[in-house]
Amino acid sequence: MKKSTLFTTFVTTVFLVIGNQASGLAEETELICTGNPIDIVFVIDSSKSIYNMDFNTQLEFVSFIVNHSDIGLGPTQVRVGVITFGDKAVIKINLKESVNKKELNENITKISQVSGEGNTADALHTMRNVMFQREQGGRSDVKWIAIILTDGYSKNPNTSHVEAEACRRENIELFVIGIGNSVFFTELWVIVSKPSTEFLFIASISEAFKNIRKKVAQLACRKSGF
Repeated sequence: MKKSTLFTTFVTTVFLVIGNQASGLAEETELICTGNPIDIVFVIDSSKSIYNMDFNTQLEFVSFIVNHSDIGLGPTQVRVGVITFGDKAVIKINLKESVNKKELNENITKISQVSGEGNTADALHTMRNVMFQREQGGRSDVKWIAIILTDGYSKNPNTSHVEAEACRRENIELFVIGIGNSVFFTELWVIVSKPSTEFLFIASISEAFKNIRKKVAQLACRKSGF
């Protein structure tokens, strides 16, 4: 091969690599939730039926939404809270802690898995009765979103269905993402907001999360009626 051909091939390869990197950077920095005040609470399954790798993938998903949102305590910004649940619900991050992305992401990395049984009902109850309250940083005049990540195995499914219905009555939009290799679909279909086909996603592996996360963000960040 001639030197000129080698040089052309080298230059083309370099620009392709740079182009791909720039494209990836643009995707990572593109804001999806901006100019639209929303309170988002993530409800993360931390029970023993969740593999540690899947638990960490859930945290990465939360960080993705944070990085693609205009995070802050301003009137038109997005606030994010996090609950995990095993035997009981544990509040990890309140909405009022959404000061900026850096601090929020640092707090997300500190969340650890606690195992135990999947008490989905307690998680939904805590989310509805505590997380969106004004003293915790909730705002009554913005859209409320809950993104529930779980494999659907609950130790009290009847109660979790009741709690989900109570959330919907209070106009909390319930997105559900089924995670893990074995998902109990019946639980997910009952919990999720309707139409289920719009609010329910399945992510059995981490690659699936990458494929759906932007779609979830776009749906969650739609303009509300407020």
